[in-house]
Amino acid sequence: MNNIIQTYTDKGKRNALFLVFMFFFFPIVALTNYCLELKTGIVSHAYRGVNLLICSVLIYEFFKEKRYKSIFSNFKNFDLLSTQIAYLLFVIFFIVYCIRLFLDIEIYRIHEITVLSRSYLYLFSVGITIIPIFSVATINKIDFDYFNKKLLLLLKIIGVLLFVNFFVDKYINREAVYVYRYIVSREGFDYFDAISIAIYGGLLIVMTLLNNDNNFLKYIYTGIGAFLVVSTASRGPIVAIIITILFVIIFKEKKITVKYLYFIISVAIAVGINFLVSQMMEKYYKFGNPLLHRLQNFTEDQSTISRSKLIRESISQFMEKPFFGSHFFVIESKMYAHNFILDVLISTGIIGLLLIIPGIFLFLKKLLISFPVISFCVLGLYFFLNAQLSGAIYNLAELWAFFSIIILYPTEQLNKTAL
Repeated sequence: MNNIIQTYTDKGKRNALFLVFMFFFFPIVALTNYCLELKTGIVSHAYRGVNLLICSVLIYEFFKEKRYKSIFSNFKNFDLLSTQIAYLLFVIFFIVYCIRLFLDIEIYRIHEITVLSRSYLYLFSVGITIIPIFSVATINKIDFDYFNKKLLLLLKIIGVLLFVNFFVDKYINREAVYVYRYIVSREGFDYFDAISIAIYGGLLIVMTLLNNDNNFLKYIYTGIGAFLVVSTASRGPIVAIIITILFVIIFKEKKITVKYLYFIISVAIAVGINFLVSQMMEKYYKFGNPLLHRLQNFTEDQSTISRSKLIRESISQFMEKPFFGSHFFVIESKMYAHNFILDVLISTGIIGLLLIIPGIFLFLKKLLISFPVISFCVLGLYFFLNAQLSGAIYNLAELWAFFSIIILYPTEQLNKTAL
């Protein structure tokens, strides 16, 4: 009990736990729903409720400690002023986006032509994305080492649970993979989709790679992450992982060590095991091994064809109303654009893009050059890359959270942090 109280009163550790819980705990919720066969969403709603309580605590402290005064007290500091202007434009962008969301849901009733419900869209856009990202923007103290440890622990737990579930489904429940990709589902109800599984597998890979421990278990977890990624054959996370690892080597570590040899070996073994499993359980795979199927049928793959069509429709929709956008969804395909830039253009047009570009530029500049916490740079880049290949503005909470922290985290606190 004393340890819990001490952690809560130590705001650096407490805020680290808040971040891990708010933006990385959902797979545990999804797996809980799956195990209990809950389709009502009661556990998910409880999780969102706790998130909003955390947001309330952060916002309350921001005003109680009168930290908002610092926003108006440093106009002579050009770097700080440019940062504040860039983030203010980002806030204006979200206001414009929320207006678009309101018009589409309440006036144009776009939710009636999509597979998503009105309440779902509100929940994701406001309860999961907007309130959390602007509440974490108020954080002025994080114990980064503590965050890294707790996040890695959570990712290991998630990775092991998903890995075990994969074999339980195939060998015990004898449930086929949906089409050919690994998802957590039961009786046609999806609890955790393939892209999300791949993203968390990728997170496990990059965070274990950053971990300085050089023991055998580290590469076991790397292999588990790789197994999950190739089991879903999700292109976006695979590309994001490769670029993120190159980013770590070139910009952060600036050298190649022996751990990368072990890393390659563990990934190769994981890919080999995945292939053997698909061969042994061939009748439960509609199109054979997921990754091999996509590589062999890249241009003919239905997902590739659909994605190409979606991009063409997004560009066409943007060209019809280029300045202010038209809808936050691609109307013809009845889904989001699966590309962050296209998502901005179809929903808010060139005006929205101009509002968000300064913030994105500053985010990438700090991420590449000046922000000293490697794990946050890596996570920020990883989520940014995933957003280019699959993501919608209203559910990119992880990206916007790291975007806000990397841009706004106080320089004096970074100088005090032992990294």
